[in-house]
Amino acid sequence: MRAAGSVLGENCQRMAIAPGRACQAKKPETAGGSWREKSVLSAEARAARVASASYNGLLMGLMYVDGVVTGPPGSRTVRLLVDSGAKYSLLPPTDWQAIGLAPRRRVTFVLADGTEIERDVSECHIALPQGDGHSPVILGEAGDEALLGVVTLENLGLVLHPFRRTLQPARLLLA
Repeated sequence: MRAAGSVLGENCQRMAIAPGRACQAKKPETAGGSWREKSVLSAEARAARVASASYNGLLMGLMYVDGVVTGPPGSRTVRLLVDSGAKYSLLPPTDWQAIGLAPRRRVTFVLADGTEIERDVSECHIALPQGDGHSPVILGEAGDEALLGVVTLENLGLVLHPFRRTLQPARLLLA
């Protein structure tokens, strides 16, 4: 049987966290009782993990891609978060206003927590390194982040590879 301290130390090592600094464990309640371990990250440890996880557009399992969005009067390069859970792509106000988009219709969307919000929708041309085409876009409000949704990915014939976190050509079926 291993000592309790060694189990905690191994778990901290596996999570790449310094033992004692960012990990804590609950002591056994009885002499023969089982250990219930609890990992607690300090703010400094979380920041260090985020910094070490940033690599080539990836951040903690997130993927960003640079794209050029084009409206009637002009174009603009935008960094888009690839969001396989979002139907439509979204442009923040500074981006959609800069390329001259105007609302075409108002749509109700449901957020992950069940909250319903209304946003205006328009269309624009989106060019990515893997392809380009027209797509509906949500006209975001202050605080909204630029998103690349699945409708745009489908319009461009692309799919997000879930393990490699890359965009690749979709296997298109004609049935």
